[in-house]
Parts: sequence; C-alpha cells; structure tokens
Amino acid sequence: MHDASLLGCVALLIGAVTAFSPTDSEFTFLLPAASKECFYQSAVRNGSIEIEYQVIAGAGMDVDFSIVSPQAIHLVSEFRRSDGVHMVEPTEAGDYQICFDNNFSRFSEKMVFFEVIMDSPANDGGADDEWAGLGEPESLLEYKLDDIKASESDVRVT
Repeated sequence: MHDASLLGCVALLIGAVTAFSPTDSEFTFLLPAASKECFYQSAVRNGSIEIEYQVIAGAGMDVDFSIVSPQAIHLVSEFRRSDGVHMVEPTEAGDYQICFDNNFSRFSEKMVFFEVIMDSPANDGGADDEWAGLGEPESLLEYKLDDIKASESDVRVT
C-alpha cells in the first residue's frame, strides 16, 4: 500500500501541472479519495478534441467527469461513471479543462486512464485526399449492389 501512496503523490504532482500538447496523448493516474484532478488541453478554434476515459481500478470503479471551456462554461458533466467518450468542437481557442472528481468517495482511490485526441482544421485538408482515389459514390454503390445480387443468387430458401 505504501507504493500506491507514493505513486499517488507522484501522479498528483504531475497531474497538477500537466498541460497536454496539441498532439494525441494518453495518461494513467491515481485519483485519491476525496479529491479532484484537472488537466488542461490547449485547443484551436474550430478544431476538435475527443476525450476517452476509463476507471481501471478502485472500489466502485466510478468518477465524476467534466470538460470546461476557457470561458468557464461546462461543456460536459457526468456523474459516477466508469467510462465515457466525448467529442468537443472548440468555438474558441484556449485551454480546456478536463476534470476527474472522486470527492464522493471518502476511502477509495481510483486508477484512471484517459486519452486525448486532437484534430485541428489544418488536419482536415488531407482527409479529402484519402478518399480521392476511391472513385465516385455512384460507382461504389453499383459495386456493392453487384455484390448483393451475386450473393442473392447463391442463397436458396427451402
């Protein structure tokens, strides 16, 4: 138990000053009983932030979760959940607050994993290029219809 407490102190110190870069990030930390940890993610306007979290250890396997905008507007609030996935499309640039709250638990610490996936408007330009070589939607539809017709001729109902 001594090692877990030391790990918790290290996670607290790291978590208190952690601000993620604009790239994708994964983080696992120990959330002590009766405490709240917040992390900050810088975002650009009209980009997107996807946050996925999961409580991976601890009694009850649940935490409260929130995302708050740079102007202190609560965008997401969940209570006593073991996991969640949320997409936020920032309408303003700045630091978004991602919080995990275990204040409702007096004795049980929780191990929490979360991932932050960033997508900026500049990254969207290449997405169209990936689809360019696939052909027109009509030809894809015709291809799928041909597959279905071929499959139907092989199916016999008795």
